[in-house]
Amino acid sequence: MDPKFLPYTPWPASDTDARALFENFETSLQTRRSLRMYSKKPVSRMIVKRLIGLAASAPSGANKQPWHFVAVENPEVKRKIRTAAEEEEKAFYGGRATEEWLEDLKPFATDWEKPFLEDAPWLIVVFRKNFDLEADGSKAKNYYVQESVGIACGFLIAAIHAAGLVTLTHTPSPMGFLSEILGRPSNEKPFLLLPLGYPAEGAEVPDISNLVKLEADKIEQNEGKNAFAKKLIKLDKKILERIDNRNPVRTRRAWEVITQTGKSLADWQDDTPAPLINFSECIPVNLISDTNWLNNRIKKRFNIMMEKGALDECKNILKLDLWNSDHPSCKAIGAKELISHIQNGDDLNASVEKAIIQTRQYAKRQRTWFRSKMSNWHKIDVKNIYNYIH
Repeated sequence: MDPKFLPYTPWPASDTDARALFENFETSLQTRRSLRMYSKKPVSRMIVKRLIGLAASAPSGANKQPWHFVAVENPEVKRKIRTAAEEEEKAFYGGRATEEWLEDLKPFATDWEKPFLEDAPWLIVVFRKNFDLEADGSKAKNYYVQESVGIACGFLIAAIHAAGLVTLTHTPSPMGFLSEILGRPSNEKPFLLLPLGYPAEGAEVPDISNLVKLEADKIEQNEGKNAFAKKLIKLDKKILERIDNRNPVRTRRAWEVITQTGKSLADWQDDTPAPLINFSECIPVNLISDTNWLNNRIKKRFNIMMEKGALDECKNILKLDLWNSDHPSCKAIGAKELISHIQNGDDLNASVEKAIIQTRQYAKRQRTWFRSKMSNWHKIDVKNIYNYIH
């Protein structure tokens, strides 16, 4: 039989509508979190059917749809699943898991107890089918089964979030008990278990905002500061064309961004909206100054900082055990010099002079950047600025 094709109708119809839909979708998915605390509030069977229908619309190898979704609402069946799952989890936490694995799980405070398997009003168990069984008992091969079922599960998770519900990807290992409890045929193997429901009142999720930073700290400690530039060769060549690859601060930041968001820092920069005021409609101003005048101002500024208690502030940081030379807040110009004076007995005047010199060097780098990026801006000498104010 010859294949049949139908005309494709683009959706949405316009680029403007597409942009708006994408931005809403992006904002929505960025708020998605896995949840372990569920309300007893019921979820209608119709909603569950529609969610599974959306999952089943996912692409699959040769469109074979090698999956089967089982939605469980019965309390007794859920109790059996929880009991069996917790037996496997006890073995996992009791010795089956490696120390490294358990260490990685610590930020999530997980253990063998899985009350959400009973608390959630529904459990959706996803089975993969390596082959289909025909009516005569023969086998029909399926293709790219793992990939196809994984994509369908991604559709399902996104749909659950869009419906205002929450879920969690649970993968007890081994999962053979699910086939037995749910009476599935031999050609189906458990792939994923998803509790489904509304969040419980007062529900909390782990703070994962610093997990990427902790991973970066580990890389820097074990592989050195130059490791991020090497990793970006595989992860994000685009940003390497824009930043100083020898600057470990910039390469680490680029690595953190793409690891945290899945999106290149270069793409984030490109997506930055245009200035509110077009340059053709204004006069961009670059304040410039005589180098000697600025150097004297820098010296005066640091001396005022010392008079206002900069040294006492550093002493308090040490007293509270807050000093860490790797932290960005501890990289402020002058901080390292004053701390070294306190800890190592360096001459105070020499430490202050060193901080002033570093500030002048920073100002020099700024002037270089201004000349490179603002060469066509209107230049005003700060000493004459009052002539421009009326």
